[in-house]
Amino acid sequence: MDEPWHFEWDDDEYLMDEPSHPSEWEDEHAPEMVAFRAKHAETIRRALALIAPSRQPSEACRYDVETAIVDLQRYRNRAREEFKLAKLAAARLEAALCRVEFLLEKDKNLPLDVLMFFPRAEIARWRLDMKKAAEVKAPVKTSQKDADYKRRAVLAARSLMHHSSVAIDAKRGSRFCKLAALLYGKPTADLTNQCKAAIAVKRRRKKSG
Repeated sequence: MDEPWHFEWDDDEYLMDEPSHPSEWEDEHAPEMVAFRAKHAETIRRALALIAPSRQPSEACRYDVETAIVDLQRYRNRAREEFKLAKLAAARLEAALCRVEFLLEKDKNLPLDVLMFFPRAEIARWRLDMKKAAEVKAPVKTSQKDADYKRRAVLAARSLMHHSSVAIDAKRGSRFCKLAALLYGKPTADLTNQCKAAIAVKRRRKKSG
């Protein structure tokens, strides 16, 4: 049986902390492990069928697929957390600017030059901008974050297939493209262009290396 493997992202921007496979949470029958495999059972089954359609996948291969799912989930959750933290920061700044406006209006003991020349209009504009930022709802998908997530899913698919010695073909409807879409979370998504780009980068690096 092959040794379980961890991702080696080719692009510096995709370097991660040591991946956390669900089997590291507890034993095989831990509630977290059982829940994880139940939730992602169909994705795992379909991924293994794409990677090893004519043979029984090894336990290490299953381990790799599960690790990919965990890593991608961690990345998506981190993006969501960053969005929440940005909203909280905007709310704090809005509150601080409200306090500044209140003091400028009510505290007549402030120096005259402050009362006369402090940029009140600019503060009001920033306060309104921060209010909007604090109230904005998370978009269905943010273009840059979604593009990053697609690339990450493609890199995971490429690494899984390479590790399992599967030929990588980026034609539309290929196993590589299907696996990338599956890991992305939308099996019908067309990631052909992203898959082609991933292969092109790999080839260029081989030539230059």
